Amino acid sequence: MDSESFSDTGLDRFAPGKRVSQGLMWAEIPLFGSVSLGYAGSVFCDCWEDESHSTERRPTLSKLFPTLTAVLLLVGSQPSIALGAPQEYVVMGTPLVNLRTGPSTTAMVIGRAEKGDIFKVVGQTEEWYEVLMFSGEPRYVTKADFVYPLAQADLLESHGMSLPASTARSRSIFWDTEKGLDRAAREALELIPATLNRARYNVLKKVLEDKILLEMFHIHALQPALYRGLVAEARREGWE
Repeated sequence: MDSESFSDTGLDRFAPGKRVSQGLMWAEIPLFGSVSLGYAGSVFCDCWEDESHSTERRPTLSKLFPTLTAVLLLVGSQPSIALGAPQEYVVMGTPLVNLRTGPSTTAMVIGRAEKGDIFKVVGQTEEWYEVLMFSGEPRYVTKADFVYPLAQADLLESHGMSLPASTARSRSIFWDTEKGLDRAAREALELIPATLNRARYNVLKKVLEDKILLEMFHIHALQPALYRGLVAEARREGWE
């Protein structure tokens, strides 16, 4: 596993886990779950609770809100990736593989893949795979995390790379994903009104889409790489 600074909490509260590092001018902010949106000026930040829930204080939204624009600037400023000839898929060989917004261990973690998860590959470097996720944005996994290439011709039935045989089940999963997209839009809007900063709102919404839908696909035991096939089936059948 690559190093991770924050505890894994839910989307509905600020992380009370490991105490974040704080310097004289800047402090890391785990805005939701394991997702860190970068750094904000310490003038707006209290300390977080440590694991004993002792004397440290959580940040309040009113204190964080003035820094959100500066924080989200870091999301769109990840290092560029030089794409090589991509494999068709990658499969996770170990649990809890970090999915990041950029090809760097300092980039934001948007979620964690489970062992056996398969993703569509759109590019790679010597150390990173660039994978396609639900939002359409590229995300990155390090090859050091026992992530293995997988060609279309090598797919087996045990890989689970087919949609459910039951039309009713496929339709139910699709409707759940639509609810997940709505939830991502609402939660992003609560933090960054689109009228205030449309670009930052869209960045956060896509991060939440990937995080929420990944959790849903794990619940339904469906491979993440099948999402676009599910959407295509929904359009053919008129489920939208």
